[in-house]
Amino acid sequence: MYDFIVVGGGISGLVSTYWLKKGGLDICVIEKEEYVGGSIKTIKKNGFLVELGPNTVLDNSPYLKEIVEGLSLEKSLIYAKKINKKRYIYKEGKLLPLPSNPLNFFFSPIFSFSSKLKILREPFVKRVEKEETIAEFTRRRLSEDLLKYAVGPFVSGVYAGDPEKLSVQWATKKIYALERDYGSLIKGAIAKRKGPAPSKGLFSFKKGLYEFVESLSNFVERVFLNTEVEEIIPFKEIYKVIARKGDEKIEQETKGIILTGDSISQGKILKKLDGSCPFSEIPYASVVILGLGFKREEILHPLDGFGFLIPQIYNKPLLGCLFSSSLFDDRVPSNFCLLTAFLGGALHPEVLNLEEREILEYTLKELKPILKIRSNPEFYFIKKWERAIPQYNLGHKKFVDWAKDFEKRFKNIYISGNLLYGISVADCITNASELSLKILKENSK
Repeated sequence: MYDFIVVGGGISGLVSTYWLKKGGLDICVIEKEEYVGGSIKTIKKNGFLVELGPNTVLDNSPYLKEIVEGLSLEKSLIYAKKINKKRYIYKEGKLLPLPSNPLNFFFSPIFSFSSKLKILREPFVKRVEKEETIAEFTRRRLSEDLLKYAVGPFVSGVYAGDPEKLSVQWATKKIYALERDYGSLIKGAIAKRKGPAPSKGLFSFKKGLYEFVESLSNFVERVFLNTEVEEIIPFKEIYKVIARKGDEKIEQETKGIILTGDSISQGKILKKLDGSCPFSEIPYASVVILGLGFKREEILHPLDGFGFLIPQIYNKPLLGCLFSSSLFDDRVPSNFCLLTAFLGGALHPEVLNLEEREILEYTLKELKPILKIRSNPEFYFIKKWERAIPQYNLGHKKFVDWAKDFEKRFKNIYISGNLLYGISVADCITNASELSLKILKENSK
């Protein structure tokens, strides 16, 4: 019998298992796919290293350093070059750098004069009691212009979502907290500058983010792939986990369970324990990722930044593009460069239905004039993610409240992953670490 079974071998499941194993518990991971890592997937082909999921991770998790050291990955951890702080916005056919400080903001051609003046009134804008969308919050506190050319593109880059639907309280907790705690975004930002030092920035690993996943999996050791959990049966003080690998039925007993994975995977299991589980209602955005390798001389743009985002007002299926080879060394052959384009999202799910040839042709049609590309790519790779990112839309609290109530009623079953409390890799690392350390503390009593 196991102390804990972790269902799902994505980053949340693997990080949880890392801490539980380190704490001396007997554990295993059950993963329905043939590989671990969830949406973290790295390929190396023809000398190009392409991330087919998250490309970088923000180093703002207090647990990262200890995990990296525990896996002996210190020498593999790499940080993005300083150039990554420069971000571009597409406006009327041109790429314009987003302002990096207040002075640059007031001189930026991206924003109108009236929107710059409206910033001055922000500290005096009153709070409202109702739950707001990100769009409503931005219009109230800032301006329509900032929604169009800053906040909206940010939402596309992080959530591939719709700011008219995403909840500011749940999708952008830190922004919401500035108003809640300080009454103003500007006052809050000033107060935060006096606090702890910010994160070191964006990181990856020399062999890509999958190197981190692979090291976690090797540390865990007991990982069952191509195995899907079908049911959890409460049995006296423990649980029976019923899983299936092909035609083989597998039964395991355990004292506790951590559920990760998407809303469908978790929902199917939870519905058998409580028919009221609402997780099937959690909406998702689909995303198509396209890695493109070019001879460097064929792109006239300097690629001197992180990449660019396209505001949603242009109604383009292309959400943005990363200048991937500008961020880290040794990702491409000599004299080549790598771009990573993102398409689809909540507003353009139809992209998922296009053939690869159509996706490539459309993307090149958009990118060539923007980046002054003179030829077709020497290399490309396309990955479609049908259920890429859960959307924390208005009413998301319903799912959080249900999960909390469920965990009270079913002792030692925990709902984890990126469904409820944060979608980024850094969020998943932090939340999985805190959950596991809480479990270890309770087991030590």
